Amino acid sequence: FTTRKGLTKRTHIRDLSANRISKALKATKIREDDELVSVDICYGESGEVIMVTKEGFMIRYNASEISLFAPASFGVKALELKGRPDDEVVAGHYVDTKDTLLILSKKGVIRKFKASDVTKGKKTHVGKQYVQIKNGGELIDFEIVHKENTESKVYVSGEETQKEINLDTDVKSLTLKKAPIPSYGIGEVKGILVTRNNKDYLKE
Repeated sequence: FTTRKGLTKRTHIRDLSANRISKALKATKIREDDELVSVDICYGESGEVIMVTKEGFMIRYNASEISLFAPASFGVKALELKGRPDDEVVAGHYVDTKDTLLILSKKGVIRKFKASDVTKGKKTHVGKQYVQIKNGGELIDFEIVHKENTESKVYVSGEETQKEINLDTDVKSLTLKKAPIPSYGIGEVKGILVTRNNKDYLKE
């Protein structure tokens, strides 16, 4: 679980089993001025995570650095936002170094790169700015296409509808200094959707 204000935690799935179907189970606690931005599933203790902020900062570190908490808890810092009072976390995901990362800006520009391109550090670090934010083009979403799932489909969602995109022809590399602002015909862009199946979660 990761929140906009930069808190994160791991919780065993077994702790999320509902004993009463008539009562909703609260999976995590969230402060009044905060909100949940992403939830992901991992297998075992050997994975890594990447956190991305709206000002273009990213950090990769071992998932084991995130403590295990019961559902009724807030969590710990996902990264250090000190010195960036207006920065917020866009999302956090488990990654393999061969996975493809997708980031979406408020202007609708999507860029891709490998998880290994993000320097590995510690949860207590501030991260590194990989995307220069100019003229209101802050990041609004971050998603993963796992290397195991060759059947994944990627969509850009908007306030009106959504549109499927081709990662090979429609998405530019992060290394490009400039990328054209696309027109998807879906209204104001809201996020990225990536289809999943068992290949994303089940390991051999």
